[in-house]
Order: sequence, then structure tokens, then C-alpha cells
Amino acid sequence: MKTEDDVRQALRGAAESISHQDLLATLPARRRRRTVRRLAAVVVAVAVASTAGALAFGGGGRAPQVVTPQPTPEGRLLRAVHPKAFGDMPAKDPSGLPYQPVLAIDARRVLVRAGERLEVYTSGRFEKVAEVKGEIKALAADGGSLAWLSEGEIRVVPLGGGKSWRIAEVDELVNRIGINGERVVWSSPRGGVWQSVAGGRPELLHKGLQLLRWPWATDEPLDPKANVTRIVDLTIGYDVQVKAAPGVTGLRCGPFWCAGSRGAMTIVQRTNDWSDLREVREVGPSYPIFNRFLNGGFRIYDIETDETLHIDRTRLNGGETLIYWQEGDRLVVVNLAAIPELE
Repeated sequence: MKTEDDVRQALRGAAESISHQDLLATLPARRRRRTVRRLAAVVVAVAVASTAGALAFGGGGRAPQVVTPQPTPEGRLLRAVHPKAFGDMPAKDPSGLPYQPVLAIDARRVLVRAGERLEVYTSGRFEKVAEVKGEIKALAADGGSLAWLSEGEIRVVPLGGGKSWRIAEVDELVNRIGINGERVVWSSPRGGVWQSVAGGRPELLHKGLQLLRWPWATDEPLDPKANVTRIVDLTIGYDVQVKAAPGVTGLRCGPFWCAGSRGAMTIVQRTNDWSDLREVREVGPSYPIFNRFLNGGFRIYDIETDETLHIDRTRLNGGETLIYWQEGDRLVVVNLAAIPELE
């Protein structure tokens, strides 16, 4: 039987690989792209941790980090292929507090933190959403509301700002949340997936799964080298059985694409067959972001085009859906949700 310390150690390993998810493999390609765009704007769920007033991603995304310099790679630059994904914003607020981009809400809106403030940046303007004291463990946003997990409770506030309200008190091991209209969902590795609708009493949706992105959940193992075996749509019970390619470990999947490791290679495969197996050399495995990307910091692998695109920098900060760096008194922000096909 695993002890509390065993669970926490496994959580730290699992946090390195989690990401947003995808759609059913059975959808026709054109319909699948439309659905990806629609869901990308509906729910963004990211688990985060905070130290010294700065958010540090975990669970739902990698920690904002300073990436060490890399040799200049061969291949096309991300900016040349997807210029709409690039934008900029001030590096500090008027009082001198540094801004930190923490979440891509959609193609045009980015959630940032400055001290205890959470603000939305869009079209050259900042709009205050909420003040959050202390550690923020998780964040999630849909088109109209923001949810966060802090100090053992989940709270919600309109993205336009206003008074927040408490949804639930939760176990300290809860590390993922999501929001879709009046529905707020959360999960922990051993506590299953829970929901509260319209602020009502929390109810258990599924004991044996971990939340990916509403309505998808997975049987993600605590062992980072073990493979996911199923993906479930919690609204209709649709169950996708995962078939890992031979020799692949650490496979993490949505209903359409998976990524794992085989030796030193990253293996990208379809969920339940090996008809389009790829070997990726420059980007590590993770859950595919927006059903399309593996985010390696300097390198972004695009599953749709089977191409690794590069960012021509020697120093980066990054989360899951955002990459940024400072140039003078501005931050350059790469928003993967702003790739034209996802708008």
C-alpha cells in the first residue's frame, strides 16, 4: 500500500507530463478540427503552484522556467510559420511589479499575475480579475469565468472582475481543476473526479480517473513510466481503450493522440492503433496540447504537420500553452492558442 509520501513523490513525477487534451479519433478530420477549436475556447485547465508571488506550473503544465541556452537548430522558425501566435506586453506594471503570463485563455486573452493580482491582458489593456493571496495551486478558465485552487478551496470569479465565491473545500492532494459554465470539476490521483454544478453540493463523478480537460478523464498512473490505458468522456461514458506501441513507456493520451518514450526517442501515436507512428527527436513526450502540439520550449512539435518548429532564442520562460521572454521593457509572448487553425 502506498504511503502519503509515496503519493506525493509520484505526483511530482506525474506533474511533469500532464497537459490539455483532445478529441475523439472517430470524428472526421474536418469536424475534428472544428471541435478542437470549439473546445479550445471552452475550458482551459492548468494546475499551478506559487512561490514568492510567482506562479509555478505543475500538474496541468510545466513550471515556468528559465530554459538553458541551446545550439541553433536546423528547421523552420515558429514565428515564420505562425506569426499570429506572437505578441508583446509590458514587462512590469506601473508600480514596478513584474508581470508573469500564466494562462492562455484563448487566442486573444492572456491571464497574467503581478504580485497578488490576476489580470487579463488583451488588445493592449490590462483588466483586473481578482486578488489572490498566498499559493495558487491550480487555475482554470472558460470564456466567461476564472476558477482557482488556493489554500484548500476552489473559488470562481467572472473574467470581467467582481466578487469571487467559494465552490468547495477540497483535499490538499487535489491538483487539477476545470470549468465549463456553471460546472466546476476537480480531481486528485487517489480521490477521483468531482464536480459542483451551479454551486451545488460536490458529487463524485468517477473514482478511478484523473481529470484532463472537461469532459475527458484518464486512468493516468502514478508511476510516470507506466502507460495510460483508457480515456473516458464523463458526460456520455464513451471509453477509449489505449493501445500502446511496443516498447513505449510513459504514454500519455487524449482520445486522439498519445506521446510516450522508447529509449531516447519520443513516440507519437494514435490512441488505439499504430497506423501513424512517428519518432520525434527534439521534443520530449507529454500530453498533446490542443490535440496538436508537444511543447519543448525552444522546439514545438506540430502533430498535424509532423514538423518541429523552433524558437530562435537562448533564454526562455515557459508554461504549457505560453512561452515568453523579456526584450527591453517588454515581454514577448508566444500563445499557442493563437495558432490560426485554433482560433
